[in-house]
Amino acid sequence: YNADGTVVLANGSDVNSAITTATTNTGTLTLNGSSTVSGSVGASGALLKEINAGANGSSSTFSSDVYATNLDVEGTGTVNLNGDYTGTAIRYNADGTVVLANGSDVNSAITTATTNTGTLTLNGSSTVSGSVGSSGALLKEINAGVNGSSSTFSSDVYATNLDVEGTGTVNLNGDYTGTAIRYNADGTVVLANGSDVNSAITTATTNTGTLTLNGSSTVSGSVGSSGALLKEINAGVNGSSSTFSSDVYATNLDVEGTGTVNLNGDYTGTAIRYNADGTVVLANGSDVNSAITTATTNTGTLTLNGS
Repeated sequence: YNADGTVVLANGSDVNSAITTATTNTGTLTLNGSSTVSGSVGASGALLKEINAGANGSSSTFSSDVYATNLDVEGTGTVNLNGDYTGTAIRYNADGTVVLANGSDVNSAITTATTNTGTLTLNGSSTVSGSVGSSGALLKEINAGVNGSSSTFSSDVYATNLDVEGTGTVNLNGDYTGTAIRYNADGTVVLANGSDVNSAITTATTNTGTLTLNGSSTVSGSVGSSGALLKEINAGVNGSSSTFSSDVYATNLDVEGTGTVNLNGDYTGTAIRYNADGTVVLANGSDVNSAITTATTNTGTLTLNGS
């Protein structure tokens, strides 16, 4: 692109070359159906203005890195990103799907025009550096945590559901807000210090799913359920104070350091296990339906703040 023109690919047409622009934020590429772009698109410091893809019923693939101010998912089709995407935003304008290949990253925000539309699937280890969704405009679904993977969301995530699909790890470095984090296998979710979960946390099969709090966090919704307990919760690292605002069902709740774990609802499981000299605080009316153990004698404090 030597100016702010437009290239339109018909359904089934492919580009077997790179796509460049002489001036950043100029040039529009529109895919009217299923196409493959084999070469890189744009470059650092010379981004295309816009890519339109994901038309209804289509499946398109970008085989290499993509640099574009905006990547718009215009319909219910699928956009496969086999390289990194760098820009301002991936924007869902309909209920389409973006699939990140293993090792592909998103260096932008991800937004949706209508709440509960748009699916983001991570097929391996990826990093999403920008915010995902927003208050009042949540993505429909995020699929992550496939076997052997470790993926990171660096900022806040707003999505109706965040599904942990395998035994991989999903790192949340910002807050998660939605209906539920759902373990569909024995994966792990790690909350960074200061990151909160504003949703329920569920598991499809009892004694699967690990939740690790690496600092001070609040989990506002219920965790697990009767008959579908998480496998393990790790909390209470040194210097932290974390809160579970509702009932918790987990096989084990491990207090890993000298921090404090506040239980504002009931805990049901096999054991609360002190692995260091931490503190568990039960709010008034909260009960523990399990054993309580400590790895080392004369460590661990249990405080009952009411009846």
